[in-house]
Amino acid sequence: MIRLWKPSDEDALKSLWRDTFGDPDVYINDVIFKYKTSPESVMISEKDGELLSAVHMPETTLSFWGEALKTAYVMGVATAKRHRGHAYMRPLMGAALGEMYGRGTTFCTLIPAEDWLYDYYSGFGFFEAFYLKKSELSIAPASAPSDKVSDCTDDGALYRFYRDYYKDEPFFLNKSRRDFDAVLTDHRLGGGRVLAYKAGGEIEGICFLIDADGCLVKELCANDENVRRALLSAAAGLCGTDRVWLISRPGGSKEGVYRRGMIRAVNALCTLSVYAAAHRDETFAVSLRDGDIPENSGVYEVKDGAARKLSDELDENALSPAEFMRLMLKGETCYMNLMLD
Repeated sequence: MIRLWKPSDEDALKSLWRDTFGDPDVYINDVIFKYKTSPESVMISEKDGELLSAVHMPETTLSFWGEALKTAYVMGVATAKRHRGHAYMRPLMGAALGEMYGRGTTFCTLIPAEDWLYDYYSGFGFFEAFYLKKSELSIAPASAPSDKVSDCTDDGALYRFYRDYYKDEPFFLNKSRRDFDAVLTDHRLGGGRVLAYKAGGEIEGICFLIDADGCLVKELCANDENVRRALLSAAAGLCGTDRVWLISRPGGSKEGVYRRGMIRAVNALCTLSVYAAAHRDETFAVSLRDGDIPENSGVYEVKDGAARKLSDELDENALSPAEFMRLMLKGETCYMNLMLD
């Protein structure tokens, strides 16, 4: 049986998470089940009352061609060890995608935990679209530490700055306040610090810092170059080094770039409609074959800034969901960072 999770399943679901991912109880309880898990955000498969597999699918939004569209973030995909090898995940993932479609979700995103899983999820129509860059920076010693940089524990102020910093970022997986609180809890549980640059009492930049096997800045948000330098200098100083590893969105250079995640269109017509509105000069027809969400299958037309479904019939040139997503992104890459992976 495949169904949505109920609170009575909590102990079994926690055990599945613990056995699969090896996370400590404090992370499972204070991050995943406090911020990410709710009855409507988890689908499970069971047999004779025993939990076999689970898919977590909390909701957020993705910035796509100027619109913020309802998006599911798939995580915690797991099958109990003694039940693996029986393909229980195939129908469960299909059911999860169908549930998302019924809720009016436009996209689904995920981060494969292992490289081989990129091929596995491509079988469900996911397309590799998210990338990050890891750069090693040499930090010149500051004449004196900036008195404007310090640890920040005002989580509301941190979130407001982060939200506003990324409000116009294209193809960005957004975070609600709840998502951001989950990230902060996870970051601090791992010994991380959040530095803020303040001037006149207002935050002008933030830095997520981990001092473990080197100085790692997981996210740096600052528009002013002097603010960026002050934050990086403070991070290096706290770690006792002049070298900093910085995670960021890739720019023009491909050096240090690595793949981060995948995306899938859950509602093809909604995806096409937003694309059409952003590309009013384009006219074309596209055929899509979607075995996991049959409602998407058919022939569509984009014309005069709008999209419509012409037919449920398919032609011989029908695209797969991954090929369809490639078409919709038009060579653009997507960005998500500070995730719980």
